[in-house]
Amino acid sequence: MRNWTNLQRAGLLVVMILGIGTAGLLHAAEAQSPVANLEVTSAEISLTPVVKAAGSVLTISGPDGIYLTRSLAAGAAASISVIDPELGRLEDGAYTYQLVLEPVIDDATRKAMTTARAQGDDAILQRLRSEGKLPQTPMIQSGSFMVHNGSFVTAAQEEAPIKDIVHADDVIINGGSSSLCVGYDCINGESFGYDTVRLKENSIRIHFDDTSIAAGFPANDWRIVANDSASGGGNYLAFEDSTAGRIPFRVEAGAPTHSLYVDDYGRVGLGTSTPYTEIHSVDGDTPTVRLQQDGSSGFAAHTWDIAGNETNFFVRDVTSGSTLPFRIQPGAPSSSIYIKSTGDVGLGTSAPDGSLEISRSTGAAADMLVLTNNAPTRIYMNNTASASDWRFNSANNGNFRIADGDSNIELELEPNGDLTISGTLTTAGSTYPDYVFESGYELMSLDELNDFVASNRHLPNVPKADAVDGGQRINMTELQITMLEKIEELTLYTLEQHETIKELRSSLAEMKDRMATLEATR
Repeated sequence: MRNWTNLQRAGLLVVMILGIGTAGLLHAAEAQSPVANLEVTSAEISLTPVVKAAGSVLTISGPDGIYLTRSLAAGAAASISVIDPELGRLEDGAYTYQLVLEPVIDDATRKAMTTARAQGDDAILQRLRSEGKLPQTPMIQSGSFMVHNGSFVTAAQEEAPIKDIVHADDVIINGGSSSLCVGYDCINGESFGYDTVRLKENSIRIHFDDTSIAAGFPANDWRIVANDSASGGGNYLAFEDSTAGRIPFRVEAGAPTHSLYVDDYGRVGLGTSTPYTEIHSVDGDTPTVRLQQDGSSGFAAHTWDIAGNETNFFVRDVTSGSTLPFRIQPGAPSSSIYIKSTGDVGLGTSAPDGSLEISRSTGAAADMLVLTNNAPTRIYMNNTASASDWRFNSANNGNFRIADGDSNIELELEPNGDLTISGTLTTAGSTYPDYVFESGYELMSLDELNDFVASNRHLPNVPKADAVDGGQRINMTELQITMLEKIEELTLYTLEQHETIKELRSSLAEMKDRMATLEATR
């Protein structure tokens, strides 16, 4: 039972209205100072920051999964109405709110935080708090409110004081049902059922008041709280750090069975009484874990979700429009994505033999498809040994380039099919046409070649013009080999003609000698 003075009641009421989460009376030196003033009318609730902040975020949850997040500018009051522009008319029931204030940070401090984040320096916040550049604790305030008959509940309940009974010895109850009832509403003939101890009144608390004063002894006070004391407050069971004025653990009324379940192996079930792993979350529709950086430590607020259902496992970027930058469909094979301890990445292999290896044992061929709508497509391969930066890109009017850096273009393919290279084109795998020079090679006679060209209008084994003009693809390597074959055949024709010319010259010289002899004998 309680023996409260009017001053104590007033203190309790102030604490409850400020919404700092305390349910009984806290000493002024122990209570956490509120970061905003809470004002409640039947139609509206508003929270006005009382400390300097760069902005704030109000989050509200309520019946039937209601969830609202509202961002506000520096100094602006956060408010919610019974007829809210986003939620519509609020349903009757209990609601919980949380207000997070973003600290004011100068440019130098923000730059230091950005640098530390990039370098993986997790001690930056502790250093900045010790230097007074960040608040010692996050500026967060939470509490509850009630909607009843379409209005916010504002009135607090009072109770008449009751005289204390002091007993200066142990109390042992041994006999009958051996049960104990404590509270203003206990009655003679209380039916305990299986209860051994019962607390029964309209404001139930168990306070652990550690009065240790010797140096080195722990002295923190704790409290088990069942429901708020003020009208319109929340229905819950909570553990309160009374010295700090905080509630680190709270379960709201109406939470489903096995919301939190710890089995005999230490496995934690969320929504299940049969957890299979260290943490096992069960839900009928897309079990989700939310990772929310709320801005209270000075870093930019950002929220991610990790979730899975029958269609995919995914990571959702909530802040950036709830995009899904990472998804895995059920049935994806093992090692679809594999990262070795060396940093090598395998796609379809658990043993990548390079910085990136793409492997596929079944189905379609392993390849890489890069598509871009409005921006250049680039695949970078940086060789740190030679400082070469090879790029496959389409930055120049849609041309495909292979370039060393931005300017040294080694290969460029234009949309019309024109190909330009700065080096030597080398191919392999074709039969070199030296067979033309073998003794058994049957060379078409020039008369036969003349007849063929006159009839077909192209050289033997060379594609016809109408085939090329009709869009037929030409194997340039084979065409080059054919052209070399024709050059070698032309060489044979030339050598054959050379022998003929030599014979004709010899015959001509012989005839000239004979004619000269005849002229001399006349």
